[in-house]
Amino acid sequence: MIIAKILSHNGSEVKKIPISCTITIKRNSPIRLRINANQPPFYNNIIVNVESDMIPEESINSPIDPDRIKAQISKLGNTPFFIEKLHIDLDENLHIPSISGLNNLRRQAISNLEETVIINSIKDRTFINDDKSSEGNSCIYNDRKISLAFDNLNAYYDYTKLDKIDNIYIPLKFFTNKIYEAKIFELSSIADIYISMPTIIKPNYKNLLLNNLDSILSKFNIKGFIVSNISAFLLLEEYIKKYNLVSNYTMNVFNSHTINELKDLGIKVVTPSIELNKNALQYLCNNSPLPVELIVYGRAVLMNCSYCLLGKSNKCYPECKMRCSNNSKYYLKDRLGFKFRIMPDNIQTVTAIYNSKITSIDSSDLNIYSARINILDENVEEINNVIRAVRKGKKLEGNNYTNGNLNREI
Repeated sequence: MIIAKILSHNGSEVKKIPISCTITIKRNSPIRLRINANQPPFYNNIIVNVESDMIPEESINSPIDPDRIKAQISKLGNTPFFIEKLHIDLDENLHIPSISGLNNLRRQAISNLEETVIINSIKDRTFINDDKSSEGNSCIYNDRKISLAFDNLNAYYDYTKLDKIDNIYIPLKFFTNKIYEAKIFELSSIADIYISMPTIIKPNYKNLLLNNLDSILSKFNIKGFIVSNISAFLLLEEYIKKYNLVSNYTMNVFNSHTINELKDLGIKVVTPSIELNKNALQYLCNNSPLPVELIVYGRAVLMNCSYCLLGKSNKCYPECKMRCSNNSKYYLKDRLGFKFRIMPDNIQTVTAIYNSKITSIDSSDLNIYSARINILDENVEEINNVIRAVRKGKKLEGNNYTNGNLNREI
């Protein structure tokens, strides 16, 4: 048995929260990581235990080295933590099948630690000033996460240049297309990946899911699912306890009663309806029994219709495949000249029609656990501009943007 202890705080002026970690790597047992944080008032004696699905193997000629374990577990990056003490409880002559599994274990433990604090303090959250030199009250919640929800992926963009984010939501259809396989692996290297379930699930999509889901989960490091309608709970029944579930805005969350029902079904994070105004949002965020993720940027879907506007039919034709490419852009144009982006889905002939304007809201005074950014046609530079604004709780200004229903009277 090897026991190791390190001190990793570098004494810099940046104040971070000290944590103690114990990683246990034993024969014939899953790898386990335990984190203890004991810094009042928010991190007062919080203990988090996570277990990997990896089981170490007997090493033939290259056993795992404690220094390698230390290096992987200590990569806390831009998190608010530093490792004050690290204990490595390691049986001799073992090999870890995938070193990236240690990274996943660390990220899961840190995520659980942050979520525990958020939930414990959901009724008494504190905002901090992010930019004292700027005018106005530009504030963010110090533990707020950032999620990117891709309605569309571009196989040619270099998403590794994205600013730091926590979660990435990718529609199911991209996981079954080999063109995007490398891109999904690329995205999984920078954030936790979730599979976004479609709002409408037709029989052929159900078959696609059932026939491919196990393969997808074994190939990609999936954190959880975005649930967009009630039928998804039945389709994902055997996975609910193994993965995190986030309710999409299409679940029409208006009040805590709905949230309690979703909580009983296994939901961990809720996304409020985009129809709520600011007063309703503030009340919901302050009284929610689950963490709240709010859509703060993106084009709202005005309609999902079972009709292909390109093929002028309620079914898909093989010759339309190229026209239906996700990187081809088509619009409906109204009599005032406004363009409404349309996104066809040639798997189940469902066309999404998007608003002509992008919703962008100021979220600085909303007690949210996470801010969600919906991406349709934005390039990497544009996405980073949005991330920087959202991190400060700010909205984007201009003729292309709208507050949505934020200021609507109900």
